[in-house]
Parts: sequence; structure tokens; C-alpha cells
Amino acid sequence: MGIDRFMSEARALTNFAGNAIATLLIGTWVGEVDREQVHAVLDRERPFDEAAFAGAEVRAGVH
Repeated sequence: MGIDRFMSEARALTNFAGNAIATLLIGTWVGEVDREQVHAVLDRERPFDEAAFAGAEVRAGVH
């Protein structure tokens, strides 16, 4: 019983890491990754602006 929660967290972490890696690989492959922006955000020089990447529905508050 106690291992189920741990396994669930491990599956979620694995899924998140896989999605993040796949997104970066495909984005790099098709030339859509702005490396300057990535480095600036990861170095905390610029804040991450999720609204800039969201669709109009998200910006309008419609889900």
C-alpha cells in the first residue's frame, strides 16, 4: 500500500521529464527553439511569460 504513492509520483515525474525532453528535441529539430530566450529564462534574467505561449482562449480565461 505504501509503495503505490511513491510509484505514482515516479510515473508522474517520468512522464513530465519525457514530455519536456521530447518538446525540446522536436522544437530544436524543426528550428523553433529560441536558444537565447531559453538561456535568459533559465538564468533568471527574464521571467517566463506563460501568456505569451497560450492560445487566445487561455488569455481570455475560457477553458
